[in-house]
Amino acid sequence: MKRLIIIGVILSALIALKFIFFPGRSNLKGAGQGQQGKAVGVTVYVINKDTVAYEIFASASIMAREEAGLAAEAGGRIRQVYFHEGTRVNKGELLVKLNDDDLQAQLKRQELNLALSKEKLSRVQKLLAVKGASQEEFDILQNDVAVLEADILFTRAQIAKTEIRAPFTGMLGLKNISEGAVIQTGTTVVNIVQQDKLLLDFSVPERYAAQVRKGMTVKFQVDGQQGDFWATIIALEPQIEEATRSLRCRAEYNNSLGKLLPGMSARAELALLTKPNTLVIPTQSVIPILKGQKVFIVKQGKAKEVKIKTGLRQAEQIEVLEGIAAGDSLITSGIMMLRDGMAVFPKVDKAAGGVTQP
Repeated sequence: MKRLIIIGVILSALIALKFIFFPGRSNLKGAGQGQQGKAVGVTVYVINKDTVAYEIFASASIMAREEAGLAAEAGGRIRQVYFHEGTRVNKGELLVKLNDDDLQAQLKRQELNLALSKEKLSRVQKLLAVKGASQEEFDILQNDVAVLEADILFTRAQIAKTEIRAPFTGMLGLKNISEGAVIQTGTTVVNIVQQDKLLLDFSVPERYAAQVRKGMTVKFQVDGQQGDFWATIIALEPQIEEATRSLRCRAEYNNSLGKLLPGMSARAELALLTKPNTLVIPTQSVIPILKGQKVFIVKQGKAKEVKIKTGLRQAEQIEVLEGIAAGDSLITSGIMMLRDGMAVFPKVDKAAGGVTQP
């Protein structure tokens, strides 16, 4: 009898454990219905159409439109320096003069000899007309005049080399010489930079090369400067650089206010394509699937799974070509836990650019 009581207690315990750890189907079904009935809070982005610019970004270098190191074409002693450091000069303005006393004396002697030779040539020409001189004598004197004229041109060219002039209008840098110093041919005396117009050099990946054109506008920013600056593409390399697989581009910036300096670095933004009336959504809301992509929208308080066809893509936005329309409420958070038909409680995602539904 005692043995039967022990067996009954054990069976009762086993039955109790079954109900605790393995509840019946009816219990599970009721619990599942209770969970489905509770709405999940999600954020939504109310889709609308807008004009969208698809941009690429690149590091850029700012350079002078024109720059040169002004050097002496001839050696000699510096007679006079006519410029001040850091000042603006005009094209053709005399900056440095070397001593040219010997060349000036040589030029004066050549000019006197030329005058005498021309007088002789004139007399012989008159005699030749009356048979008082030979043609040979006239030809020799005529040749002498031509040689002297060539010598004078050469001497004047040598004198011009003792002058250093501004090749274009621009700003001078720091001078490297002083009056009285003797310099050699090729010695740089000062640098000159044209700052009114600056160049912006940057490169774009080869996959975008066909979309870049002369005349396009480039927006760029510079460290230490507030706001955006704008330049216009003026030239493109005719080939892709093999080492970097990129296309080098050059834009021009009007620096008439003098805000920027050559040598600065910049961050360039180039809008390759501007599309009006375009449907775009945040990239975070798109879920990749085996045969394409999908999103969740809110329909009658429930999450609805929709397959979409996408177009151009940016870092934070992607174009939608098919599947959804303007006015749809796109779910942007918790999308990986959603299922089609799940009850949801939507809140507008203002950070993503959503607008409140009417």
